[in-house]
Amino acid sequence: INRLSEVLEHISDLEEYISIDTYFDDVIQYIISNCPNIKYLNLQKQELKNETLKLIADRNLKIVVMLNGTDFSYFENHISELEKQGILRNNIIVDPGIGFGKTKQENINIIKNDLHKLKEFGCEVMLAHSRKSFISNFSNTTAENRDIETIAISAYSFDSTEVDYLRIHDVKSHMRFFVTKKYMEN
Repeated sequence: INRLSEVLEHISDLEEYISIDTYFDDVIQYIISNCPNIKYLNLQKQELKNETLKLIADRNLKIVVMLNGTDFSYFENHISELEKQGILRNNIIVDPGIGFGKTKQENINIIKNDLHKLKEFGCEVMLAHSRKSFISNFSNTTAENRDIETIAISAYSFDSTEVDYLRIHDVKSHMRFFVTKKYMEN
């Protein structure tokens, strides 16, 4: 909260939507109370207090729920629990959790073969693959130099699946790539 409060005082007037990643109920409650343009919460913890979930539902915020492991059925149960707390399904974004509880090859398999299965839950899908270690299976670059590989995976994911959001490090290069790609396709 101390770190966020210094940032929030400078961005509270921005028209853009803000996304916060957090594990903690008190941080979520603080953000909801002090940041009127918060739109997305990336929930890094599955067990939030009911009062926190109610605040999220009341503010009609979009939330990202992430899978740790490979069992997609987790989403079915978790989404059901969130809906019981008043969170609408169209406000839930599922994230397969690339890099969390999976081998490098399992991460690749999910991106290549399983992302479309996430749409079956009736939610939007976010892919957070940027610079992750699984890239070392086919590239010998260091993490901070994996932006070209990340862009290639982003393009593949948009072309072959129904990914709605990308969580990436190099936004500027992604924008340049996708603007050019769209222009050339039209």
